[in-house]
Amino acid sequence: MGLNVDVFRRAGTDCSANGLSARFDSVCVMNVEGPFEPTEDCPGVMLIEGPSCGGKGNPILVPVELIDSGKWYMFGGNFGHTSDSRLGKAVEEMVPGFTGAVKFHDRVER
Repeated sequence: MGLNVDVFRRAGTDCSANGLSARFDSVCVMNVEGPFEPTEDCPGVMLIEGPSCGGKGNPILVPVELIDSGKWYMFGGNFGHTSDSRLGKAVEEMVPGFTGAVKFHDRVER
């Protein structure tokens, strides 16, 4: 089970190279407790700690299919967020003091 979160992006701009966050309005964070399952219209992502950003923790959302793919994925300009406190709690446990929307790392250079 997971938690659905909304995708935030600038209208008309896609810097994700057609990544998942450019094609869907919501995703299901599969490793955050919640009542939802990924669907065709709400694909699965994982909340993981990404590469350090200025020596600080860096929580990121990554499409499930990229996790063990061996592909290099990066930030494409879009964010995920919800008002449900379960996302904030999961992020706080991963990176104490982090607040706000979480970056999507779903851009893959071809």
